[in-house]
Amino acid sequence: MLLRALAVPAQHIPPDVQSRTLLYRTLLQGYADEGRRVLVVLDNASAGEDVRPLLPADATTAVLVTSRHTLALHLGERLFDLNVLETGDSVALLRRLLRRSRPGDTRVDREPEQAARIAELCGGLPLAVQIAAARLADTPARPLASLAEALGDAHRRLDGLHREDRAVRAAFDLSYRVLTERQARLFRLLALNAGPDLATEAAARLTGEDPHDVEEPTGTPPPSTGTRTTGTARDEPPPTPPSRTSGWNASTTRRPRQAARRPASSRRWATPTPRRGRTRTWARH
Repeated sequence: MLLRALAVPAQHIPPDVQSRTLLYRTLLQGYADEGRRVLVVLDNASAGEDVRPLLPADATTAVLVTSRHTLALHLGERLFDLNVLETGDSVALLRRLLRRSRPGDTRVDREPEQAARIAELCGGLPLAVQIAAARLADTPARPLASLAEALGDAHRRLDGLHREDRAVRAAFDLSYRVLTERQARLFRLLALNAGPDLATEAAARLTGEDPHDVEEPTGTPPPSTGTRTTGTARDEPPPTPPSRTSGWNASTTRRPRQAARRPASSRRWATPTPRRGRTRTWARH
């Protein structure tokens, strides 16, 4: 696909990966020598070995790679974490998408509280907001309150965020499949966590493990509407947490503000979970 984008006729594309890579890098080097800047975007990369053949050999061509997790490339790249959308940004996206599909659609402005509710139920995921907007565009007479009520059922929310070939469940499943068995178990246990954050101590309580065995050096997004919903919607039976978990949850839910005041620098996040919308992006310039 990249070679075709660089105007290489199909009959001139080599059959093997090594020859294709050489041709691809030669073409980019030619553009660089002519002073023609090219930005290579490699979206949703799953592993470093998938990216390496597509990296230019010259020092001029910029590359932007997005991934659901950190790729171990170690090429001097810059890492950026893209968080989920804030509620206001999600509402703005919902409004813009609706008006693009149906100019003059004013439902978001007429029902601002319901629009905010839909944005919250979409968990800040652009994909979820896009699907919600598409469903509303399909039925212009449908009130936003109707969709908000449908999405309010946590057990059926992922089914509602599906349209044709786009589905939030499929996006979660892609991330879930790369988890180790231990990480997957913790992910399913996240639905039992009472608060919006999950520190190392909480993860240790959920899994019954020592905090030092649970802790990872990299930060992870805290549990959210998306991860909580997905954690309860897996086909696997939910794991049984240690018996002391419920008592610990009860004691922590009585002191939510104490946990909220804990300095961010002192928080330790647990083993990585499927990214709800936080995309690990790196760029080489």
